[in-house]
Amino acid sequence: MATSFSGWTGRDWNFDDWSQTTVEVRRRPASGHAFASHATGMTCKADGQKLGLVVSDVGARDVPERKFFFPAHYRKTGSADRATVDYVQVADTLRDVHDVEWTVLAVSEPGDADEHLEVLTRKGVPE
Repeated sequence: MATSFSGWTGRDWNFDDWSQTTVEVRRRPASGHAFASHATGMTCKADGQKLGLVVSDVGARDVPERKFFFPAHYRKTGSADRATVDYVQVADTLRDVHDVEWTVLAVSEPGDADEHLEVLTRKGVPE
């Protein structure tokens, strides 16, 4: 069952002055191939798309990449804080409000400030 982030906000970092989006995090279970919903309603900030290069056995092709910015922790009155790294990990898929899926390539914490995370993604689900 997916964890809902409805009503949760950033603990140390909020998006008051940024345009926000909401994503669903999908994860491939260890026992199967189909992705299942892991977390829903996570608010974040999506950066603009840019073209990245994917090289495979059949050649190179352009694939859109995008960064998503998440607070490092979410909070809700009366509940224990939730660490974003427990819900967004490499190889997960983010599904945005337009039903576009983005594979998580990297999760980083700039400056080790424990404030926000930058999540680099590539359009599409992993093969």
